[in-house]
This record gives sequence, structure tokens and C-alpha cells, in this order.
Amino acid sequence: MKQYIKKETRLADFDPCPRFIWNEGLSSLAISVYTLLLGRVSLSKQNDMIDEQGRVYVIYTVKHMAEKLSRSEPPIYAALKMLEEKGLIERKSSGKGNPNHIYVKIKQYKENVSKDLNKFNTGTKENDKYDIKKSKETTLSNPNTNKYINKNNIENNYKYRQGDRL
Repeated sequence: MKQYIKKETRLADFDPCPRFIWNEGLSSLAISVYTLLLGRVSLSKQNDMIDEQGRVYVIYTVKHMAEKLSRSEPPIYAALKMLEEKGLIERKSSGKGNPNHIYVKIKQYKENVSKDLNKFNTGTKENDKYDIKKSKETTLSNPNTNKYINKNNIENNYKYRQGDRL
């Protein structure tokens, strides 16, 4: 049965899809493959799938990726090639007849965050002037809607929500 998500609703397992991936010029299938691989990284960490240089690798056959994404194998190969060309994964052979080791790469944090958002909540003293609660500016641009947000309204709504918890 499907239900609405509420505050207390626990989400089922999911694979992470970082925001930077949308700006890489990838196909939707390549994004799905990357998300699938990135989700597999946590499993690899748990199983100590780490090479001699300390890098985590994933073992995920093209056949299994194709099954998971309900696609045939050739488009998965094309998506992997596209991800490799963009430098988001690296495949290394683990011997004849064995699946490749796939190294999933991510961009550094500063590159992950959009230019408008990297000013906010970075946790560094030098960027405290951009923190909503500490800022002297009264309006902030919302990069998702191109509208302005009044800082006082944000703080008042926050206080209201904090004071009226059930």
C-alpha cells in the first residue's frame, strides 16, 4: 500500500544521487548506473573491498546492473563508457573471467555545491557571515525558485515550529 510521507515516516533503503551529477551532461541511464554504483560503495566498505592504496572498489556485473535497471546489457556498457569518459568511474580488470573492479569517484565537496549554495552552512568560521541566523542581510536568494526569502520570516517560522512541537 502506498502512503504519504510524514515527518515520522522511515524511508526504505535508497541509493544516493549527488546533485553534481545532473550537471555532467550524462544520459539518464548513465545517471542511474552511477547512482546504483555509488549505492554499492557502502556495501563494499562493509565487506572491506579496499585495494592496496586504500581505495574502495565495487564489483557489480553488467548483467546484474542490467537486471536491476530493467535494461539490456549494451546500453549499460554505453553508460559505463560515458561515466568513464567523464572521469566518474574507473574500471580495472581483476583477471580473465572475473568481473571488473569499479572505482566510483566523486567530486570534491566545493565542486559538489552550487555556487549559490556554497556560501551557506559550510561549517567554517570564514563563512559564518553567510549563515542565515548570523547574517545581517535581510533577504536571501533562493537558488531553486529565484525568489527572495525574508530572513526574519525564516527565523520566525523556525521559532514557531520549535515552540509548537507535539
